Amino acid sequence: MADPILVAKSDKTEICLLPKLANRHGLIAGATGTGKTVTLQTLAENFSARGVPVFMADVKGDLAGLSQAGGNNPKVVDRAKELKIDNFKGEACPVVFWDVFGEQGHPCARPFPRWDRCCLDVCFN
Repeated sequence: MADPILVAKSDKTEICLLPKLANRHGLIAGATGTGKTVTLQTLAENFSARGVPVFMADVKGDLAGLSQAGGNNPKVVDRAKELKIDNFKGEACPVVFWDVFGEQGHPCARPFPRWDRCCLDVCFN
């Protein structure tokens, strides 16, 4: 069985996702500042590391940083030590930026509103 994905951790509690129970679709909802973006980044990084393709619509550009290795900010490193996260290091994930207009990223072959499950399956296989 694959190692669980650590999604969140406090001093006393860990929240993990078992990869075999992960679904093809997900929804993360919450108020401002509740950790939605960090949760998405964590899931995407861990699925990518396991070879699972991830498609995320990133309208505001909050998730684009996944394409860059972390700078090992001292505050982040200290927090990782505090939570006893061993071997912490910032790593880049493989990212392809799709562009509906084909001007600043990978052009989409079809107009975006007409995409369906079959098209996305072809893109990932």
